[in-house]
Amino acid sequence: MKKLLIIDFPFAGPFGNDLANKLDVLAQKIKDEPGFIWKVWTEDPEAKRSGGVYLFESEESCLVYLHKHLERLSTIVEKEEVKYYLRDLNDDLNKISFIS
Repeated sequence: MKKLLIIDFPFAGPFGNDLANKLDVLAQKIKDEPGFIWKVWTEDPEAKRSGGVYLFESEESCLVYLHKHLERLSTIVEKEEVKYYLRDLNDDLNKISFIS
């Protein structure tokens, strides 16, 4: 079953194009993660927060990525400051709205 992962953490910047230019290599690496389907990058410069919403093929691939990403984030933020949530998808309703 597909698994949605939502991650949010404190981040001082950069944001926007500056962040995109800095993290383009990371974005390519994330794209190649086993079980990865897509990611939406999120940011809130006023609140100084960043994160993402990810979709993975399975809970297993989601958890493997989550642990890898938490390790990566530990170099810039305290573990307890990272908020993350795993969610199941309702495929029947998603077929109506946009995801198959």
